[in-house]
Amino acid sequence: HNSGSWADCHVNYTNLAQAVAAEPDPAKCAALVEKECEQLHKFAEAQGMPTGIGAFLAFNYMTLFRAVGGPTRKARKAAKVTFFRWLKQQDIFQRYISLPRTLVVPVELVVFDKDGTLINHELIFGPWVEQLIAGMKDIVPLEVDGMSVWKGLGYDKATQTFEGNSVVCAGTYDDIRDWLCNWILKSGTSDKDADQIW
Repeated sequence: HNSGSWADCHVNYTNLAQAVAAEPDPAKCAALVEKECEQLHKFAEAQGMPTGIGAFLAFNYMTLFRAVGGPTRKARKAAKVTFFRWLKQQDIFQRYISLPRTLVVPVELVVFDKDGTLINHELIFGPWVEQLIAGMKDIVPLEVDGMSVWKGLGYDKATQTFEGNSVVCAGTYDDIRDWLCNWILKSGTSDKDADQIW
């Protein structure tokens, strides 16, 4: 932490991220972040949880969350979920959650992220994409050039999970539509162009 008043102190993200990246063992990576978080909590406790500590903790929690790593996107996501579950059990975090919050500016817009950070896209979009393909079974071939439509969409129908780079997770509805149109055109089963297909 930097020296100075408590409000000027923060988790050293650069050092922490480098330490996590250099550690191949996921359990040890998690321990590094948890240890830093424990030090943050001790620091906040030592300050007596003064007014304004909520924003200070939120900033540092975001830093810690960002530092959580893994060799793949799926592993990083799992590690972040594990860290958050651990964090929720900590006494200081429970006190942080209970702190009164005053809005400086009235809320005018809430944005929901689609990539799985805020929502369970597998729970929401898994059944949706299955119903979509089932409803288009007459024009959407299930296989083209040895690849299944599910593999192309980055969706494992057996386990009902998405790959990290799935167009369904990362893309917009327009991206999904364009992908399906290109899939149909690639199959050669339609003599229409993309605009006519959709």
